[in-house]
Amino acid sequence: MSEPPEVTFTKRIPQPSVLTVQCVAPAEKKRSILGKLLKSSFVMLFVLSVLINVYIFAIIAGMSASPMSTTVLSDGDNESVIAVYTVGGTITPQTASEFGVFYRQVRDDKNIKAVVIHVDSPGGYITPSDQISRMVGEMREKLNRTVIVSMGSCAASGGYYISVPAERIFAEPTAIVGSIGVIGMYPNVKGLTEKIGIEVIVIRATKCTRFKAKPDPFSSPENETRISLQKMLDEYHEMFIDVVTATRPGIVSKSEEVTVPDATGKDVTFTETSPFNGQIFLAKEAKARNLIDEIGGLDVAINWLVKNKNLDGEKVVHYSKSPTLVESMGFQSSGIMIDNELVQQSLSPRIMMLWKVD
Repeated sequence: MSEPPEVTFTKRIPQPSVLTVQCVAPAEKKRSILGKLLKSSFVMLFVLSVLINVYIFAIIAGMSASPMSTTVLSDGDNESVIAVYTVGGTITPQTASEFGVFYRQVRDDKNIKAVVIHVDSPGGYITPSDQISRMVGEMREKLNRTVIVSMGSCAASGGYYISVPAERIFAEPTAIVGSIGVIGMYPNVKGLTEKIGIEVIVIRATKCTRFKAKPDPFSSPENETRISLQKMLDEYHEMFIDVVTATRPGIVSKSEEVTVPDATGKDVTFTETSPFNGQIFLAKEAKARNLIDEIGGLDVAINWLVKNKNLDGEKVVHYSKSPTLVESMGFQSSGIMIDNELVQQSLSPRIMMLWKVD
């Protein structure tokens, strides 16, 4: 009997499914979040940069269009303007520079028919005071504008000097007026340097030894130096008197013999004439002496223009310097800054038209 054929069974085993597990390291997760933050920050900075640049360009465009800021004090005819400008504080080269901008505004704007200069200053440096005084005179004579002055709380020394070329002077009842005179100042730190053990050596070229860099703040002034400075101050004072008497010839003066020490301490006798002796006055006596014309504030001065110069209906505009870029963006400087130039000036002799209380 034959054997039955062999039967082969094939068992199909299903292929196991593959489980794929993706592992993300914690560090990679952090890098991904950091990247997104950096990307967002860059986008925000870019947008902010664009906005700031647009703002800056807008400010620059506005400043280039007009070098001066304006405030309308009284609305009226745009083609007939009374321009008001304030000179306040100590008169410095910057004061004269800013006034020069206003001068050019008046020169170029034919709609400006009259100018009111509001002065509230104890004076300051001689050259800037003289520059402003000449520009005030040129507004009247060269630019053919009516120019008057309205004095605030103080218009003394250089503050008075810049006022006298005006056609008419008004002053607040409490205004301090006058101080027609010149002073020289410089610090002497010889005692301080000796106390702290510092000796400053100053060597001058042989042929300028007598006068170069004298006086200096590190040594006591010699009589020769004192006399030289006194002579210079006297010359400036005479210039001051000449300007005042030429522009206001009706000033009432009083003279008397006085004896005072000169620069070397020696007594000298001379004829002193008030108000050209540095004396100050309140508005009432200043008017009696013809140093000013009227007692009253800015409104009184403007009303006088309207009544006497046929300027009824004019637009009254106050002009001031345009703010700097930093100021326009709302920032203000703060803290104490040491300016090397300021330090140098403080150690140098200063000859000034300045009223000061010792």
